[in-house]
This record gives sequence, C-alpha cells and structure tokens, in this order.
Amino acid sequence: MKHFISFRTVFPLLFLAGMAIGLVYISRQSVLGDPPGGKGSQWFSLSGAVINVTEFGAKGDGIADDTHAIQSALNLFGRATDRSGSILFPIGEYKITRTLTYEGTSRLGIHIQGALGGTRGPTGSRLVWAGPSGGKMMYLLGINGSTIENLEFDGRSIAHTALHLDATNVETSGNAASSGNVLRRITIGGVVGVDSAAIALGHAAAATSQVSEIDMYDVVLVGDHLGNSYYGIKTWVGGNVKNFKLTGGTISGFRYGVDWGAASGVFLAKGIILGNMTISDFRVGSGNLHIDSVESETSNARFVVGSTGANPGSLVITNSSWQAAAPPDDVIIEYSGHVTLMGNTFFNYRTPSSYPKIRVGGNLLMTSTDSGAGITSIGNFYQNAPRGPAPFIDGSGNGLIASTGHYAGKDLAATSIGDYGGTGGHIYHLTNQLPPDGLRPRP
Repeated sequence: MKHFISFRTVFPLLFLAGMAIGLVYISRQSVLGDPPGGKGSQWFSLSGAVINVTEFGAKGDGIADDTHAIQSALNLFGRATDRSGSILFPIGEYKITRTLTYEGTSRLGIHIQGALGGTRGPTGSRLVWAGPSGGKMMYLLGINGSTIENLEFDGRSIAHTALHLDATNVETSGNAASSGNVLRRITIGGVVGVDSAAIALGHAAAATSQVSEIDMYDVVLVGDHLGNSYYGIKTWVGGNVKNFKLTGGTISGFRYGVDWGAASGVFLAKGIILGNMTISDFRVGSGNLHIDSVESETSNARFVVGSTGANPGSLVITNSSWQAAAPPDDVIIEYSGHVTLMGNTFFNYRTPSSYPKIRVGGNLLMTSTDSGAGITSIGNFYQNAPRGPAPFIDGSGNGLIASTGHYAGKDLAATSIGDYGGTGGHIYHLTNQLPPDGLRPRP
C-alpha cells in the first residue's frame, strides 16, 4: 500500500521553517545592523564565524582606498561593541591611507588573518600604506588573547610604524593591558624615519598598563639596509613591557634587529636568522635576553650591545652562530651585565687574522659592592683567538685575565671552561679560567 504526504501536512512545516529563518535573520540584524553594502549583503561566512573585509566593500586591488571598509570591520569588535570575533583578508593588496585602529578590553579578543599563501609576493594578503609620511599602519590597544597571522605590511618607505601593540590608559579613558597575543607569519617592510619600527610594543611617551606575553612566530622583518629603518622590533618605555618570545623567521636591514633596551622580564629569541643590521642585531637593557639557536650574518655591526644601568640584567646566548666582519675594534658583544655563553661559534671575517672579542663593562671584581657584571663562557669557539685565555676585555680594553696583567690575583668575575680557538684544520683549546677564589662564598 502506497503512502503519500499531502500538501496540507507539508505546508505548516515549511511555514514554520521559514518563520525560524526569518527570526534568526531579524535577530542578527537587530544586534548588528545592516552591513555597509546595504540589506542583502553578507557579513559572515556560512559558519557565522568570520567577517570578510570584502563584504564591507574592500576591493584588495591595490587601487581603491580600502581604509574605510577595513576600519568598519574592525569597529564591529572591541570595547565599543563588547564583542570578539575574526576578520579575514582574502588574497589581495589592500591600500590604506590612515591608521587602522582597534581597542579591546581584558575580556575580548580578535583574530585578524590573511589568506594562507606567500608573503612579499602576489599570492598573499598585503596592506599597503598610501597615507602621509611618518604614519602608522595598524594600532591595537588593549588587545588580549588575540592572533594576527598571514598578513604583510608594506610601508612603501613612507610609513613610520607598521604594527603597534599598546595598552589603553594613555590614548583613551579606558584601562586595559595587552597580553597573551600571537603574531604568526607577519611580513613587514618599508618603515623608515627616526625611531621607526616594524613592530612596536608598549607606549613611547609614558608607562602604560602592561604589554606582555606576546609570542611571535616566523615573522619576516625587512629594513631598507641604509640606516633609515631603525628597529625590527622595538620595546618602548619599560617597567610593564616584558616577556616576549620570538621563534623562527628573519630580521634584516635595520639599525637594530631587536631593541630590548627599554623593557624588563624575559625576551627569548630562538631559531631566527639575522643579517645586515647597521649597529647591532640586539640591544638589551635590564631585562633578561636569551638568544638560542640563532644565526647572524651581520657585518660591520655587533651581535649584542646593552647596558643594565643600576638594575640587574643578564644576557644568555646558547647554540648560536655569529659569522660576519666585526667593527674595527673586533668587539661583537658589548654588555655591562652578566654574560653567559654556551656552545656557540663566533667568527670574525674583518681581516684574515681578526678574532671576535667580548667586552664586559661594569665592576668585574667579586666584592661586596660589585655590580653583578661578569662573564661565564663554556664550550664556545672563537675563531682565530690566540692561544691562552679567551678573548674577553673590560670597558677600558684590559684583558679579563686573573693570572696576569690588570686583574692579576684579584677575584675577577670571568670564567672560561672548555673554550677553543684557531681556524679550520687547526683548532686548539684556550686556557681554562676560574676566579682565584671562585668557590669561596662572597663577603
């Protein structure tokens, strides 16, 4: 026996389904309003999870000004709307003429993502600066638990700063830190001018709420190689700017690759490649900088420079390689805190006989009024270093040698164990050195 479903049975079901869809649409519109394209334009993907900037009118053709469209998408989230969400930039070149801004709170996050694909080429998602000279491309205040990934920023040798993460209590009446954020596969080039930065962290004028716990993965930062691009990564006023990780990627062509001079806490740089800085790959202050598995091919500049001032600080370099021509004084590391070096290879190609030197400033005597400055070197290779003690000097050029010379017989905070020198095919151990009373407790 055949069974049929009558129209009288089906019609009420279809009517109820249509009413439900209509109520969902009305509910969404009552909360979000109409999109810039007018009624009928789609804001969300079918999953309802991601906003596409093209739905706000962005063209991504490198010709149209996409600033208003992108800012409209950003305005949907953050402090003003009390909403979190995701914004997608499809493959394209997005021309912007003024700073893109976002202001969040400690409870809100945002996910800004480009399309998967190459960067520094036609297959990625690129923001291109066409605004005034010295401008800032993207300014994120009070951003927490957020991710920015797969985007390229092209400052076109006009912009001053590409990406700036800051807290909110200086620029606005709110007060929110920026913590727990991730930057992944961000490519930046074309920032120039005094104190210019590809990535800026913290506030330049005064201390703010905390800017911390930011993880950066596989970033590519490129300066102009002429000294007009100041910083790859810049930390502004210290105290509450701290605890960052930089893993993978490359930095080249800036005055300083990473400027950690105005910060505290810990900065870990791991597995990155640096090259062609004009002053130094790293600058460090009173914070703790740990460089691990890093390769540098910067020439006529230093690997690390820095001063701790009146505060304690430490520089730790492990499993890394510096292969370049040092400045005329052959110093590749210059630091006034405590330096710990383990398992590194240091070359100096300035002349065939040049060798790398480590300069440690401050009071290097182990007395009750010492500064904490000193050096511990274990298992490092110093190319061309002459036989004898490792090539360490103080701020006045005196060798850090406890057995003879300026520091003879003194409790010198300089330790060298298992270091070696020479050249390929002719390697030899350097003289081990411990402080004369290195095992005696300090007064």
